[in-house]
Amino acid sequence: MRKIGWICQRRDGKWVQIKRLCSLGGLPWICYEISGLRYINNGQQLNSKPSDADIIHTEPLAPEGTAEWAWQQMLLGNLIIHSEYSSKHHTWSMDNKGIACASHSGMFANCKEQWLRNAIGNGWQLYTPEAKQDLTDAPFEGLDSVKEWDSVLFSDGIIRDVLEIKGTYHGNKIYPPAIMVCYQDILRCFNICDGKHMATLLPIRAIRIATPLDIKLYGEEI
Repeated sequence: MRKIGWICQRRDGKWVQIKRLCSLGGLPWICYEISGLRYINNGQQLNSKPSDADIIHTEPLAPEGTAEWAWQQMLLGNLIIHSEYSSKHHTWSMDNKGIACASHSGMFANCKEQWLRNAIGNGWQLYTPEAKQDLTDAPFEGLDSVKEWDSVLFSDGIIRDVLEIKGTYHGNKIYPPAIMVCYQDILRCFNICDGKHMATLLPIRAIRIATPLDIKLYGEEI
């Protein structure tokens, strides 16, 4: 018998959590919430079969704080962190290929078995993102490895996509390498060496290549 809190995998691969149980027409139904309420009976969405929202797997929620619980939270799209740490640099999340990745250390787990084998057994918790910081005076952290279509965090707290990387030559003049992004509907160039606008006319500057946590904290790329 499924219970509130259990996690479910949909046919489209997305994981959701049972929010409540109810009964319609004498039949047991489970209900989860994602872009509205979904009612599921025997794995099939109400009045829709087959459907990407159909449930193909359910499992109980593991005891809170355990490594298995942490894995389940990453399946649900949550950021986790061990209680020994507090910095965003120590958070873990799951990418769209189902691989658990540490924010900055480069560590990863390809599957649940690998995670359970190597992760600390207890002490995991959900990470609550810090409040957005005023980035006006934030130090420049470098853009040495930036590529086209990377996302870059700027000092106005907005993440912008790199549309082009300009060369060092333009006509007969030599310029430092620069990234081109859209600012107020106009293409602008910012120096890769220090993040500043090439003409030094704008009040914003590039700070760093955006991390997954930056994107979660400061919003969608534009």
